[in-house]
Amino acid sequence: MKTLYYTSGISGSGKDFYLYNNFLVDFTEVKDVLDKNKIKLNDLVVCPDDIRHEILGNVNDQSNPRMIFDIVKKRLYEKLDKYDVAIFNSVNTSKSALKFVRSIKTDLYVMIVFKPNIELSSDRIQNQIENNEYRSNVSIEILNIQYNNFKRIVIGDEFWNGIWDNKTKNKISSKFEKYKVKFID
Repeated sequence: MKTLYYTSGISGSGKDFYLYNNFLVDFTEVKDVLDKNKIKLNDLVVCPDDIRHEILGNVNDQSNPRMIFDIVKKRLYEKLDKYDVAIFNSVNTSKSALKFVRSIKTDLYVMIVFKPNIELSSDRIQNQIENNEYRSNVSIEILNIQYNNFKRIVIGDEFWNGIWDNKTKNKISSKFEKYKVKFID
C-alpha cells in the first residue's frame, strides 16, 4: 500500500526534530522499508525548503513556488513509486497546501500534526538562525499567519482558544477522517 506521510505544523514547531529523532519509533513500518532497501530516512523525505536551497541557492527564496512544488510533487511520486512510501515535510497549514497534499494520489495519507506555539516556535527559529543552523528565517508575522491558518484550516475553528486537548485533537481527527492522524505535543 502506497503511503504518504506529511507534517502539519507552523514553522519552528519541531517537524524536523521529530522526523529525524522519533518518527521511526512511531512508524516502524517505515524503518522496515529503510532496512529492506538499504536507505536512510532522508531518502524518503521531500521538503520544499531543501529544494529551494538546491535549485535557487537560498532556503528563504520564495520567488518561484510553482516550480518548487512541481519538483516536490515529482519527487514524492518517485519515492511512492520506488518505495511505496514518501514523507512530505512542510508547514501544510493553508488551504492550498492541503489541496496540494490531496493532489498526490496514494492509498493512505498519514497526517502528523504538531501543537502550535508561536512564542516557542519564534524562539527556536531565532536560536537556530543565531547558531547558523540550516533553516528558513520565518518572521513573527508569518508565524501568526501560519497559526491563523492552522486554526481555520487544520482545526476548522478560527476561534480556537489555543488549548491542545483531546477535544481539539478529536476535532482535527474528525475533519481529516479519511486520514490516519498522529499528534505531536
